[in-house]
Amino acid sequence: MPFPLPKDLGDSPEWHFAVSPAGDVYALASTFTNGGENILLKYSTSGDEVSRTTLQLPKGFLINSSAVQSNGSTMLQGFIPHTVKEDSEKSQGLTPKGTSMIAILDQNGHPVSLKDGKSFTLFNGAPGTVAAGNNGTFVELMDETLSIFDQTGDLLKSIQLVKPYPESNATKLEYVDGQFAVAFSRVDPVKGKALDPKHPEVKFGPIEVTWLLLNSEDGTLKGFYSMPADFVGSSLCYLGQGEFLNIAAQNRQAVFVKATAP
Repeated sequence: MPFPLPKDLGDSPEWHFAVSPAGDVYALASTFTNGGENILLKYSTSGDEVSRTTLQLPKGFLINSSAVQSNGSTMLQGFIPHTVKEDSEKSQGLTPKGTSMIAILDQNGHPVSLKDGKSFTLFNGAPGTVAAGNNGTFVELMDETLSIFDQTGDLLKSIQLVKPYPESNATKLEYVDGQFAVAFSRVDPVKGKALDPKHPEVKFGPIEVTWLLLNSEDGTLKGFYSMPADFVGSSLCYLGQGEFLNIAAQNRQAVFVKATAP
């Protein structure tokens, strides 16, 4: 059923959505009022707003991904933007960059842990994503590493992932039915084209997605899964029990397509 979003949070807030392991639905609004606020809304199964919590985050923190545990504690993955002056043969002038950060907040929106990460160029997009794991843990995906944290921000475990192809990039993380599902994306090697002859390694074209399933307890690889090469559409998420949800166009309408791993 649809969940109506409130209209009293200013003009066009940026929205992030998360579902806790208990099945609670949360919507996180990053507003542009009062100097910028981040407000977490909890919804009932009937679509009614249950509560609002204003999150206390560092000034300038931009959210890239969010996860909420069953007790209402939150992990946010984002970055602090800044500019760097460069003067080299390859780059001159001000380059927009960011410093990645993960924030863990309690159910009242107060910060429990703030951790700085690496610096990156914004032209390449903000790296990383997070999910709520089992036993009250949080999981961060950064590059090809899964980092598992408790709710105080202590690192419990790191899992190094195996990429399906050297050029694949980890883009999505989910925790379902005791398994981690990680989506790796790459430009289709057959249909992708290089637009700049000076940089043949940079290709544009249809995106090919391969899912990696892992046991969440010990990181054991369970397998790689992808749609057939002739499928035209996009992969959305892992549903559990070896089933994936995709979207495709049929008779000029969007349709959902479920696929089961062999």
